[in-house]
Amino acid sequence: MEDVHGREGAASENAEARGLTRAVRRVTIQIMKDIYVGYYRPDEEQFKTLWAKGLFVFETSILLNLYRFPRQAREDLIASISKVKDRVWLPHFVGLEYQRNRHSQIADQKAKFQDVRASVCNALSQLRKEFEDLQLKKRHSTIDVDAFLARLQSVSDAFNRELDELESRQPDVSDSDPVRDQLEEIFAGKIGPPPPNQTWLDDLYECGKRRFDRRVPPGYLDSKKSNDPEQAEFEYGGLCYQRKFGDLIWWQQLLDHVKDRGIKYLVVVSDDAKEDWWRRVKGKTVGPRPELAEELNRVAGVDCFHMYSSEGFLEQAKRELGVAIHADSASQVEDVKRVSDAMEDGRDQYPQFVAVSAVNAWLHDRFGSDEVITGGLPGPDFLVADRPGDLPVGFNVVASEDTNQLLRQTWGAIHQSGQHMRDGNVRRVEVIVVAQSSLQAARVGEHFGVSRPDAYLTAGKHIGIVLAYLSRDDRAEQGYRLHVFGDFNDDHERSPSSI
Repeated sequence: MEDVHGREGAASENAEARGLTRAVRRVTIQIMKDIYVGYYRPDEEQFKTLWAKGLFVFETSILLNLYRFPRQAREDLIASISKVKDRVWLPHFVGLEYQRNRHSQIADQKAKFQDVRASVCNALSQLRKEFEDLQLKKRHSTIDVDAFLARLQSVSDAFNRELDELESRQPDVSDSDPVRDQLEEIFAGKIGPPPPNQTWLDDLYECGKRRFDRRVPPGYLDSKKSNDPEQAEFEYGGLCYQRKFGDLIWWQQLLDHVKDRGIKYLVVVSDDAKEDWWRRVKGKTVGPRPELAEELNRVAGVDCFHMYSSEGFLEQAKRELGVAIHADSASQVEDVKRVSDAMEDGRDQYPQFVAVSAVNAWLHDRFGSDEVITGGLPGPDFLVADRPGDLPVGFNVVASEDTNQLLRQTWGAIHQSGQHMRDGNVRRVEVIVVAQSSLQAARVGEHFGVSRPDAYLTAGKHIGIVLAYLSRDDRAEQGYRLHVFGDFNDDHERSPSSI
């Protein structure tokens, strides 16, 4: 009997020890979650709570992308946001940036019609030229391309009529804005207050400088927004806002709000794809940056935080909220966002990267690789040595998404080109003005007093201006192709217009 009791006692002690070990393990895991909160994705139960009780915050890119999305995808996204409208909140700066930029989005959509017309026209013109170069009427007895070109022209004319009809229904900047009307209804009474005073902002800017130096998210990748002094800041409501700290401004407003309201579950929806928001491992996005979740927990007491892009929000809203999402909406949103991200990357890099790369490719196509030389300060961006024994032609490149900024850069390049001529190292200089669209190129031409963007402009005896624009082309270097309106020659055979 004693042996039996002894064995039972030992078994009981072992069971207690195993139970204690499991308890210690659970405590240890919980402590790790508390310490490294930013590295833990919400579990299934927490996701359910997020969607059932959490606060939803929508960042500026989501609101502006509503103007880019196809109609059905836009309606599905607005319907999904409306499903949680009792639990939404809009940081004041997010709303301000939306109001400041919505007209640009509307104008961009309107301008696309002219861009498409130009692309169709250019494609037909290029095809005609290639057929003409083949000299088929002289060199082939049976191939007749005239009927084929006539059919293409008929299709083009019908497509342009369809574009005219669609454009007539496309809202313009002076029209009523149904998207804003819907957003106003959703966010009524749910918009945060502005900064209390300029001191609050100035203190945040000083903090932002330290954060950016240490690459603390969010917003440090926006530091380049201060490169252009005229675009670096703006005033509204008696306050001066520095654009490079925009993300940090609304992030601090969010921190203050969730702390004051005791919010424990938070969802942020953003189409800002930069790595100062998202954690990426070998190119795969695995969730928000851990530092964001940690700061929300440490500063504001948020227990559970997650982020979605617009397509991720749509897909999850279908599952969690029962929203009837059309089959193509999520993929359409993803496609538009991918293009928007690419264009945004391109805009950020226009001056020294995208435009210069596209001009470089164009020069190599026109003159051949042996004649094109990459220049740089203090000389032109490119040199073309196309005449043996003679001085080369210099090329300066200017580009911007902002028309006023592009005009200022053009005048600066003209002045710089005059200095290049005085240095005596080039025989002439061409300023290549790279617009974001054919419509913007036309506006630049109008500024210089010409009705057609393909007019050749001169700004002096040996300085010319060529208008061009970029379009997306995944086959081209850096993903953009240069379309040149005007051309140039030393003899000015095109009756150039002087400016």
